[in-house]
Amino acid sequence: MRLFRRFSFVFVVLLSTLFFVKCSCDEDDEPEPVAQVSIVETISKTWRIQTLEVGGTPFTDGIEDFRLTLQRDGDNPTTYSLATGGLQYNFAPTPSGSWSINQTLNQITFAGTPVNYLNATANNLDLQYTVPEDQDKNTPTVIFRLVPVE
Repeated sequence: MRLFRRFSFVFVVLLSTLFFVKCSCDEDDEPEPVAQVSIVETISKTWRIQTLEVGGTPFTDGIEDFRLTLQRDGDNPTTYSLATGGLQYNFAPTPSGSWSINQTLNQITFAGTPVNYLNATANNLDLQYTVPEDQDKNTPTVIFRLVPVE
């Protein structure tokens, strides 16, 4: 009988300890998930040229007044506007129109013309396109390194 009381006491103490340990654990200990910002939301802003490369060579003529503005409605791309400022290299067929991002997230389409993007963050947008042969027989690859307008 004495042995039964000891086991009963030990059993009650163990159950109580487990109960208090379980109750003291807050089920909200897991961090709140961080809201993911979509690529559309990230790059929808006005951009300017930081650097421009044409065929691997830096190009500086006329880049100061270049502006690309990407608009969105929620998480959906809507329209863009482009002011080239006299820059001879232009990846968009029109100064304004609709834009979209393909599902593999490696191209932005401006008014139906796809342009590769190499990097897309809140602080940097790198666009790459090849100049068509009818505009330049050498068909150079042009890389726009864009940063937000401050």
